[in-house]
Amino acid sequence: MKKEKILRKIIIIFMVCILPTTQVYAGSGTVYVHWLDDIRWQTYNDTDNYAYQMGYYVVSCENWDNTDILNQLASAKIIVCHTHGKHGRQQFQDTYLSGKHGNGEDVKAVDSLPNGSLNQLKIAIFYGCNTGNTNSVYGNLPQEVVNKGAQAAVAWKIQTKVNEVNEWNKYFFSKARNDTIVESYIHADYWTRERLGEDAGNNMQFNRTEAGNIYGTIY
Repeated sequence: MKKEKILRKIIIIFMVCILPTTQVYAGSGTVYVHWLDDIRWQTYNDTDNYAYQMGYYVVSCENWDNTDILNQLASAKIIVCHTHGKHGRQQFQDTYLSGKHGNGEDVKAVDSLPNGSLNQLKIAIFYGCNTGNTNSVYGNLPQEVVNKGAQAAVAWKIQTKVNEVNEWNKYFFSKARNDTIVESYIHADYWTRERLGEDAGNNMQFNRTEAGNIYGTIY
């Protein structure tokens, strides 16, 4: 009987140790992170660390143009872009990604992709000033990403601040390792406000253009 109790304790300890690891390493596939410069490196670094823990392979796209962005959207599990933006567009050097009305070169548009071509994409996150603002020309970038099959996408409608984005992104991915997108939003909002103050929390929480199923997961 004593041996059985000892064995039972060993099994319980073993299961406690391995279960979090089993859950965290559930993801597979590629994550692309576009980041512009040294002050945005933290967004890449934190995404890399946490996405790796989920089982993903992370590709660093430091200051790339938009040449491969449509192919990346069609093959990635997660896309993160921390560059500049304009109304309805994410900027990549002197080129852009938009929801609609691309010209195939300096502006590539998501609506040019076949329907269902982004079915594997769990989330696209666009950190760029005014990228989340929609207009009659370039449309709604997060919504167009979801229209083509992605689970979720998000962009911001304000002049984003690099330190606030870096902080929010870190807390989003730390939570998203084992929880839903919406809970990860809430977690990132809360801790950005705690760490950087009320204005920073409000900037990141109340100025998003969200699309898709935020009750899904990315791991």
